[in-house]
Amino acid sequence: MPPTALVSSILLGVSAYNTAGTTASHLYTLASISTVSIIPYTLLFMMNTNNAIMAKTSALDKRSTNDLKKLIKHWGNLNLGRGKLHCCRFRIES
Repeated sequence: MPPTALVSSILLGVSAYNTAGTTASHLYTLASISTVSIIPYTLLFMMNTNNAIMAKTSALDKRSTNDLKKLIKHWGNLNLGRGKLHCCRFRIES
């Protein structure tokens, strides 16, 4: 996902450059920033949870199943935040 976000952000930046001096340029710039912002969001907020889920799944037993369910639910909530960043971009572009 981050490579895709990076490419999308660059293309939105090109669109901002090509429409310089217009309202669309400002909107493209804002969309570019919100698109690429999923990378630091993922690294800062989700990486610990991702690593914990990977560690739990590699040593899965019945006692850790509840912990794994809690981690996956937490990851889902974090991913919702990342999804909202994409919604922000789509709202800006339209």
